[in-house]
Amino acid sequence: MPPLTPLKSKENASDDAKRIAMRIPLIHVTHREGRPDFLELLLGNGVIPTSDGQYNYCGDHTRHVEELLGFPPCVYFYAGRADPRYGSVALAFEGKVQYNNQIEEKFHSATPFDTGGIFQQDFEGAPEAFRLNLEPETQEARIEFCRKSVIPSGFERPANDSASSILSYEEHNFWGSRWRMAFAYWLDCYFEGNFFSYWTGKPTRPDLEGLYVLNEKWNAWTWEIRMTESYKIETAVRWSCSMEFANHWRDYLMVEGLEPEQSRRLELFLQRCEMPFGMENYCQRLEQWGQIQCRQS
Repeated sequence: MPPLTPLKSKENASDDAKRIAMRIPLIHVTHREGRPDFLELLLGNGVIPTSDGQYNYCGDHTRHVEELLGFPPCVYFYAGRADPRYGSVALAFEGKVQYNNQIEEKFHSATPFDTGGIFQQDFEGAPEAFRLNLEPETQEARIEFCRKSVIPSGFERPANDSASSILSYEEHNFWGSRWRMAFAYWLDCYFEGNFFSYWTGKPTRPDLEGLYVLNEKWNAWTWEIRMTESYKIETAVRWSCSMEFANHWRDYLMVEGLEPEQSRRLELFLQRCEMPFGMENYCQRLEQWGQIQCRQS
């Protein structure tokens, strides 16, 4: 019984859970050692590449997990959370951007946990895989657990879900993104009204396999969203960065001979930065911005 199983018994999601599900941003963290420079990505083809090995953007473990689960190369996001281990630039994309047909076609699937954490990485000093109560405890069992937890693309709306007072006719289109519907139900089920503990705590209801009970890393209950095509960087509505990256940005401007159009693009993008001079808690700052979006009526 993967974490989504109890959702089948719920007749409706609460208005507050729907509001969060509708507005929670997709967050992607980038720019780390050994991977493409973020500024070169921005000023080059302007996209976040998929995990395809030709781009040298994601590690071998990501591609290994994709192979185990039968996923194509993807671009990865967390729903509302940002992990500084993935880089010094955190990008937030407005939730509504994927509602139009062009973006919806890019959506592949979602899971109510980080799929990479389910499987042990094969290098010295690698973090332990998430603990689970599986019988038997095998890689095959973990693969099956993941597969049963995947929310694919496609339009689906629960038959018992009536129009909510907080949603306009147009906003009901968010049910077309199946994972947001499931996320609203999941918040109701596992956080039982204390929805913002998704950022500050952990689920209050246990799941049968113990994923949410046995693990303390928030990646174990953070939703992972996967897109099958490169994602346009300049569609980010907000971003933040470390002080180290802010220094890199300034050095880049002085050293590189930028064309006027490139300088204009950088200037426009910089206007959406939470703190252009960078900050120590850049990921936490972007998460807080995301929570504010979720609280708006």
